[in-house]
Amino acid sequence: MSRRPFLYSSGLLAVLALAAASLACWLPGLRPAPTPTPAPTPTPHILTAAGVLQRIDRTMILQTTVFRIDTVVRAEEDTAWWEKLWQQRLLMFVQGAVTAGVDLSELSEENVTISNQDRTVTLTLPPAKVLSAELVDHQVQTYGGGLPKNVDLDTYEQALSAGRQQIAATACSSGILDYATRDAQMAFDQIFGLVEVEGYTVLVETTPPGECTIEVE
Repeated sequence: MSRRPFLYSSGLLAVLALAAASLACWLPGLRPAPTPTPAPTPTPHILTAAGVLQRIDRTMILQTTVFRIDTVVRAEEDTAWWEKLWQQRLLMFVQGAVTAGVDLSELSEENVTISNQDRTVTLTLPPAKVLSAELVDHQVQTYGGGLPKNVDLDTYEQALSAGRQQIAATACSSGILDYATRDAQMAFDQIFGLVEVEGYTVLVETTPPGECTIEVE
């Protein structure tokens, strides 16, 4: 009779031990999850016009368009009417090159408009202009196709001057400044397409060119 309570107590202890072991296994799952540390909110970067200009090498001249022009000039000596039969008549074949583009040294903060709300940068390029114009080569021959002898210096200079004028007129009438304006915009679109500007979208606008005036050297 005295052993039953002992056996009962031993069974109760075994049940309590099993329950304690089960509870120990479940306790980690019952513990509250640690509170995650909130990520710091990034400070928005505000772009300025000066910051945009710092990304552009303003010592560079963007040469975008080159016209190579060939022309033929006729020249003859200024002589009296009775000397016309023996006067010298020349043909001058002239080759010239005219280069136009945008001078980036003319960029200022006034050329940059920034919308921090829309995250856009509008860059207005300076007007395209003729950067250089020069004679590349010239050859002189007679109307008959031979080499002239004892070329009259005044006639030679007259032909050379006319050749320069024709090169300038051809470049302007062919719209070299319009081509340079379009090409400059395409070049800048490609440049800023490869460079990220603090998450801003860069829009490139152009300024209509002024009057086309060229002095060929």
